[in-house]
Amino acid sequence: MKTKDLIPDEFFKQFKTGEGLNNFLKSIQKRGVEKMLEGELDAHLDYDKHSPKKKNNSRNEYGYGDY
Repeated sequence: MKTKDLIPDEFFKQFKTGEGLNNFLKSIQKRGVEKMLEGELDAHLDYDKHSPKKKNNSRNEYGYGDY
């Protein structure tokens, strides 16, 4: 599939300046990187964020007995 087919030309008409388009692209890139990092952490810890924990809170390295 060509990238030209993914987003119609009408979509780009909403951007009146290059700065507006650049801000949009930066926000898309930021969201993409954040989601990739979340996925990497989920894979490393072997469970998704907000899912029931397998044993302790591995995301912040504290368990119930660690005070």
